[in-house]
Amino acid sequence: MFQDLRFSLRLLAKSPGFACAAITVLALGIGLNSGMFTLIYGIAFSPRPFPAPEQIVQVYTQDRQKPEQYRLFSFPLWRDLDARRDLFAGVLAFNHTIVGQQEGGETRRVFASLVSANYFSTLGVSLARGRTFTLDEERPGAAVPVVIVSYAQWRKTGFAADLVGRTLRINERTYTIIGIAPEGFSGTTMLFGPELFFPLGVFESLENFAIGEPRRALDQADSFNLFVAARLAPGVETATARAALNTYAANLERTYPVEFKDQTVTLGALPRLGTSSSPRSEAAVLAFCAVLMGLAGSVLLVVCLNLAGLLLARGQARRKEFAIRLALGASRAQIVRQLCVEGLLLATVGGGLGLIAAQAALGSIIASLEARLPLSLFNVSAGSWVVVFATAAICMLATLAFSLGPALKLSRADVLTDLKQQTGDDGAGPRRAWWRPRNLLVVTQIALSLGLLIIAGLFLRTAAGTATADHGFRADNTVVAEVDSSLGGLDEARSRELFRAAQERLAALPGVQSAAIGSIVPYGFISTGRSVRRDGPALSADAKPATAAEGRSFQGRWNSVGGDYFAVMGLPLKQGRPFSAAEVADPKAPRVVIIDETLARQLWPEGAALGQFVRFAGEGYGAIGAMQVVGIVGAMRVDYFEDSPAGAVYVPFAQGFAHNVHFHVRPVIDTQAAALALVPQVRGALQAAAGGVPVFKVRTFKQHAETSMELWAVGLGSTLLTTFSTFAMFVAVVGIYSVRAYQVSRRTREIGIRMALGARPEAVQSLIFREGLATAAVGVGAGLVLGLGLNRLLGSVLFGVKAFDPVVLLAASALFLGAAALASWFPARRATRVSPTVALRSE
Repeated sequence: MFQDLRFSLRLLAKSPGFACAAITVLALGIGLNSGMFTLIYGIAFSPRPFPAPEQIVQVYTQDRQKPEQYRLFSFPLWRDLDARRDLFAGVLAFNHTIVGQQEGGETRRVFASLVSANYFSTLGVSLARGRTFTLDEERPGAAVPVVIVSYAQWRKTGFAADLVGRTLRINERTYTIIGIAPEGFSGTTMLFGPELFFPLGVFESLENFAIGEPRRALDQADSFNLFVAARLAPGVETATARAALNTYAANLERTYPVEFKDQTVTLGALPRLGTSSSPRSEAAVLAFCAVLMGLAGSVLLVVCLNLAGLLLARGQARRKEFAIRLALGASRAQIVRQLCVEGLLLATVGGGLGLIAAQAALGSIIASLEARLPLSLFNVSAGSWVVVFATAAICMLATLAFSLGPALKLSRADVLTDLKQQTGDDGAGPRRAWWRPRNLLVVTQIALSLGLLIIAGLFLRTAAGTATADHGFRADNTVVAEVDSSLGGLDEARSRELFRAAQERLAALPGVQSAAIGSIVPYGFISTGRSVRRDGPALSADAKPATAAEGRSFQGRWNSVGGDYFAVMGLPLKQGRPFSAAEVADPKAPRVVIIDETLARQLWPEGAALGQFVRFAGEGYGAIGAMQVVGIVGAMRVDYFEDSPAGAVYVPFAQGFAHNVHFHVRPVIDTQAAALALVPQVRGALQAAAGGVPVFKVRTFKQHAETSMELWAVGLGSTLLTTFSTFAMFVAVVGIYSVRAYQVSRRTREIGIRMALGARPEAVQSLIFREGLATAAVGVGAGLVLGLGLNRLLGSVLFGVKAFDPVVLLAASALFLGAAALASWFPARRATRVSPTVALRSE
């Protein structure tokens, strides 16, 4: 083995060009697969950050009359469930929030969790330092300012030994650090996780995801604000616990006849990638991961096919060497082993470089993602042992893929014939038959590469068309600024006064046409919705209305806005009027709403929505009552891959108050340059009007939209697919050129004879060129079929990807045929320069 290794090193040292080319393409191919595996492993397969994860289940409350409806738990219901020690070893409660953490003179948004005192103990996690929360700190309304920080936050301090006991400034309040979470702990989810953990006792002061929701104290039985997960008791199976909970739910309904009416309790698997009030399948995510891994594997297969062709070409030139070794007593197995060791050496070096490249690429992707979100990423590292072992396995598979076939073929030598054969001969048989192994390898490379190129083209074309489509509003040349008054310790009344003063100051700036406030910004991190129905009698619990007239509700995006919001955002008012100044400022003003034309058509298909009354459907909205529709606006499309705009409902800001708001400012001159010039003025005006309240990002709306998660995902997907396809196409074209060039060099004597017998150079060039183009045409035909099949599969996973686009198909095919023609033309041109005299003398 070591002798084969030394021989392979000497052999590759004599061919540095081949060695460098092979290592480079292997590094890219293996690195790409290593990076994809790292990402997919972190998403779908990495172990949970706590022991015995199979014993942890998510607990849900489900409506018996409407099984599709689920909701969260209240604090009393959770405490009641936690007492069931016959079923559970522990039941934890939590919710998520976003807080402002002051670091120096800046305030940074941080994703955090509000958790019960038994959160860490139920998950079976011990803190790296300090202690967990106490029952007194968990008690609703206790407001004890303590916090547990993540391991990532500890790392940022340089692992300060005295971190426990220090204080953090959160939402303008001081919190004492009492503990540090263990390394890699991301809570109940994977990939994304909180940086800070707070006790439930500070829920009212920190919880902010229920924007515009009716506020209730946490300890009220009808305050449904908690996600619940449980660890099964020893010996209890999920099915057993689920059956027992059916009886338990009936007892709960007797204890809470109003709050738990028609509800049952059920169990489900703990989600890996998110937190939801209802069971969600993650099969689509796994399918997408499989597609990504398959695409990356296709690129590696193209690389291996290319190298297999090159090794066959190198091996043909070494046939006499192999014949001599066999004649001297070497076995066929020794020849195969030596060639496989040579391939393994190339794959190992390429794999090591690829692993380094994957680490750098993943670091860049993670940094780009974390810059857009107030989240930390966990369990994604190209340096983990699992990833290293997986990369080693990929290297072994690659070695077998590109080395074993050529090794077996080349070791199957006819010693007598090969010893007599001249170096320039290509062996007996129909040399130029397209079904020879090296031609089949090239055809397969072309098919796979063109398939990837078609997928990338269709994805890019769909994404570009969607991003540039009419989204129903014109706000690119406006300025958007984010402010959160809760971080300045202001209550609702003082916040409304601050927001009014800030809006007036912004509207008075030179060069400003108008300014408005909105609680939700399109393409932002937070979106919320409401179910809306026509005003009418309350529906019975078992009612299942089929039409709007019968009381059917429709989901719409919800936003609370100022009176000038629609004018500033360039959202046309189709009917009616905007909100008045009194409606925007006074929470006790008559209830009014503005809906978009999509929701208007759903609620009143006959077209008489203006002036009608609607109400929010669902529990907790009874006190709001009926709201009159005073305006209908155009539909706003805020999802890059929405097939059609969803419905939307807007309420006056005072009736849907939020501490975290966005100010929108429209310049007089509708250009991006004018908006950019306003950015520093807007920031200065807000800082002057909102002293003590941090002002977050101030930028043009176009800049804001470009940082959205959807656009980031589209850009990342486009980059990956373009990288896959471009690299695969490059390798395939190199393969075409290599095979053509090799065949020309092997046919030097034949070409010389043809030209000596009177063949014109143009005829020889045409012969070589036609053979190369025919091989490429066969590959392109197969690639078209493969590309359409793969794109249909991708379209079933990613909404918005077209299954057929003749422009992309023609462009991809023409591009590939053009590249293949060039790759065939150069060797053909070289063939016409062969001197017959030199060719006849060559060996």
